[in-house]
Amino acid sequence: MAASSLCSSFTSKTWNPHRPHSCYHHKTPSPPYSTFLRGDVQLHPPSVSRTRRSRRRQSGAVASLGGLLGGIFKGADTGEATRQQYAATVNIINGLEPEISALSDSELRDRTFALRERAQQGQSLDSLLPEAFAVVREGSKRVLGLRPFDVQLIGGMVLHKGEIAEMRTGEGKTLVAVLPAYLNALSGKGVHVVTVNDYLARRDCEWVGQVPRFLGLKSVEDLVIRGFNYCIIDEVDSILIDEARTPLIISGPAEKPSDRYYKAAKIAEAFERDIHYTIKDIMLKMGNKAFVKGLFGVFFS
Repeated sequence: MAASSLCSSFTSKTWNPHRPHSCYHHKTPSPPYSTFLRGDVQLHPPSVSRTRRSRRRQSGAVASLGGLLGGIFKGADTGEATRQQYAATVNIINGLEPEISALSDSELRDRTFALRERAQQGQSLDSLLPEAFAVVREGSKRVLGLRPFDVQLIGGMVLHKGEIAEMRTGEGKTLVAVLPAYLNALSGKGVHVVTVNDYLARRDCEWVGQVPRFLGLKSVEDLVIRGFNYCIIDEVDSILIDEARTPLIISGPAEKPSDRYYKAAKIAEAFERDIHYTIKDIMLKMGNKAFVKGLFGVFFS
């Protein structure tokens, strides 16, 4: 049985430790144990005639455990709860589509400047989200010929909240990333989009980057280090788990051996122990630089 269905079957009953149970002495609250100690009084299990009542208490304890598991595994659903959570916002975005579609290209770009001004004046990004997503959807239709579906709008809202959206290859996750990237760039604090390699970064920037550029947003030529405001990570499990456990190795091609190596080897062969060098520090004795210079034409400064 799947974790989600297993947990949902336990949510109908919950064991209440503060409710008195008459089958124990002094109406003592009974946890799900058959025998336990309280102070110096040993409390015994109920008689056989009360077995059915005991089973109900045990089922209550199981319900309590099930409720705990349900809280842990509550994210393991089919996604219907997520769709319902964002359905109202999706309806607002869809309602703005006729108005946004009637704008010219220049008027559509002016919406970006208006949204940016409202964001920098202190209006929350959450309140700007419906209009911003509607603008991005229209920009995508005009530039790429692709209209983001409702589920892609939901994926963009999930990313905006800082959560993980699992999407399969071919479901348009690259287009999904443009929605929250555009929204969070309105604050003027910058947005980072991270991919797994240089090829994907270049490809996505050239292709899907057409949408924010069309709407008036762009990447600066001269990069300046600034605070971390908002970041979208593609293949987040690979980057934050797999790649994070792999040590960074920076390497490059070795240079070809220089002629100086061969000259140094010949110099070493010409030296005589205790005459030209001492064995402890392997240092030239005074006056031997001229000797080496005369043999090999090596200049010592």
